[in-house]
Amino acid sequence: MATRFPVADGDERVGSIEEPQTDPLIDFERLYRRAIENRYWLIGLIAGFLVLGLVATLVQTPMYRAASRIEISRVDTGGTELEGAEVKSEERDMLYYQTQYELLKSRFLAERAVEEGDLTQNPEFRQAYDIAEDAELSVEQAASIARDAITIEPLQGSTLVDIQASTPSPSLSAFLANLWAEQYLDANYEKRFGNTAMAREQLERQLSEQRARLEQSEAALNSYANRNQLVVIESRADDGGTSRQTLVTQELGALSQALGQATSRRIAAESAMSAGPGAGSDGGAAALRSALSQKQAELANLNATLGPDNPKVKAARAEIESLRNSLGNAGSVERSLRQAEYRKALREEQGLREQYDAAKSRFLTQQDQGVEYGILEREVNTNRELYNALLGRYKELGVVGTGTNNVTLIERALRPVSPYSPSLILNLLIALVLGLLTAAGAVYILDLADRTIRDPADVKREFDLAVLGLIPSIDTDDIGEELTNPYSALSEAYSSVRTSVGYALDMDGPISLLVTSTRPGEGKTLSSLAIAKVMARTGKKVVLIDFDLRRMGLSDMLGARSARDGLSKFLAGAVDAPTIVRDERYGLDFIPAGRPPKDPVELLAGPRPKGFLEKLKETYDVIVVDGGPVLGLADAPELSRSVDGVIYVVQANVGTNRSVRHALSRLRSARAPMLGAVVTQLDSRNEAYGYGYGYGYGYGYGPDRVPDDA
Repeated sequence: MATRFPVADGDERVGSIEEPQTDPLIDFERLYRRAIENRYWLIGLIAGFLVLGLVATLVQTPMYRAASRIEISRVDTGGTELEGAEVKSEERDMLYYQTQYELLKSRFLAERAVEEGDLTQNPEFRQAYDIAEDAELSVEQAASIARDAITIEPLQGSTLVDIQASTPSPSLSAFLANLWAEQYLDANYEKRFGNTAMAREQLERQLSEQRARLEQSEAALNSYANRNQLVVIESRADDGGTSRQTLVTQELGALSQALGQATSRRIAAESAMSAGPGAGSDGGAAALRSALSQKQAELANLNATLGPDNPKVKAARAEIESLRNSLGNAGSVERSLRQAEYRKALREEQGLREQYDAAKSRFLTQQDQGVEYGILEREVNTNRELYNALLGRYKELGVVGTGTNNVTLIERALRPVSPYSPSLILNLLIALVLGLLTAAGAVYILDLADRTIRDPADVKREFDLAVLGLIPSIDTDDIGEELTNPYSALSEAYSSVRTSVGYALDMDGPISLLVTSTRPGEGKTLSSLAIAKVMARTGKKVVLIDFDLRRMGLSDMLGARSARDGLSKFLAGAVDAPTIVRDERYGLDFIPAGRPPKDPVELLAGPRPKGFLEKLKETYDVIVVDGGPVLGLADAPELSRSVDGVIYVVQANVGTNRSVRHALSRLRSARAPMLGAVVTQLDSRNEAYGYGYGYGYGYGYGPDRVPDDA
């Protein structure tokens, strides 16, 4: 967008300065081009990181990983109230499992594993972590090491959890992973059934102690019985109870009972013997008596009816006599039998009594020993009752108090066969990423630190100044040849400057241009000559003035330093007009600076320069003024108010933006009519920005070709 800018006389001229644009916070395109510019250094930097990654892989300690897998089934303890609201099942699941994961990583579990596994004294553990044999290792220190080696990895979408152990030893990794899982299972079980388990353990201890006491008391009882020849017979009752008696006691009881029966039988035999024949229950004698009575009654009847001499009466009398004889023999036998029975019963009684007396004697002898035996026996019975009571309680706890652990060991960790770390591919990827990040940071820092003009587009962004032309760096010993050849890259470049100046200024009338720069050596003098040359090539009548009264570089270039009536002498009023030299090689007129004045600023600050330039417009179409540099001098700001436009020369890849910005601010403070900037000495460093040497200017002709009409 073209803009009108004010000039010293109050007129406005059309310039090519565009409206300033807002720069992005990070100009990625600029950084990209900066990276392309430094690509070899950046490639070396990234390669260095890759080498470091390789070296780190070689020197890193191999690490082995083993994993045990457990399953955690949530125990539903019923509804949970949290701040008056019932926690939903999903939330309870999340809370429960999150709690279990934290427990698996807790210091409590680590210290438990260390104590159970005796890791503080484990040679493999100490060797794996380079702990000297004589070095003190506390449980807390070992637990901290173990916790660092353990990783808890829940399997998504399941209740399975992997416990991973990573150590320098493959067997230690498997051992630690299994130890961790086992201790977690035990701790979880104790947490759920801790009271019952403690009660069972206590009962087991009491049972053991009571069993020992019972065995000890039984041993003492048996020892006492053996030592005193006490035979104890144990009998079991119908209700399951048992009774213990000594053999003497039992024998005495049996003899007492047998003696009583023998005495009864002796008394009965004695009574039967005293009663005589017939008093007992002898069946033979009774039958004889009955038959005798019956025959006597029959004889009486026969004698009454038949008479005493009847044969039947005589036969009856003989039969009665025979019965009476038989009855007398039977009574004698019966008395003999009863006497024999009596003597037998008496002998049995006497024998049993002797045995009873002997047993009684032994019983009385053992009666004192039985007191001590009874004490020991009661102690045995007491211990047995206590033991049975404890055993019954233990069985009850076994039925009521046991439960199932809700955590199960699914897979035990196996010894890994190869290390999982270091990984060459992973380390190289990390090194590559670090290298890229470092390279990106280096590019950013380089861009921040390098405030020179690398991208000509920065002239617009940094200084709000239009770019009139881009001048490549030319490596030649005859710069004049490059300028006089209209098809050289240098002439083509300055032709573009001429075109841009034509867009900025009205070329129908005479114009005056000031060419200046920030400091010497940026191509200001050459640009003045080149612009004058390309202006003259279009048929304009051009005069080139060396207004750099301090260095007179243009006069030296054109071989007119020795001119006597130079510009300085004219400005000082010593002559009416300066010397004008015709330079046929470039097709223009040239006014040399002349001898260096004592105070160039005083000469330039007066009205004489402006009047001189206005006077020259009566003769020339274009007046090109080679002024001094801006920094440190007041020449250019003073002279800028006397021309129609100022062309600012900026050398690429040299200086700082700060100095350029400061110089431009001085010109703008002097209300200089800035047309734009010419960026000079572009070289291979600017190729990344698309402004390299050899691109564009040799198009169509080539660097060495000359058209037919040349």
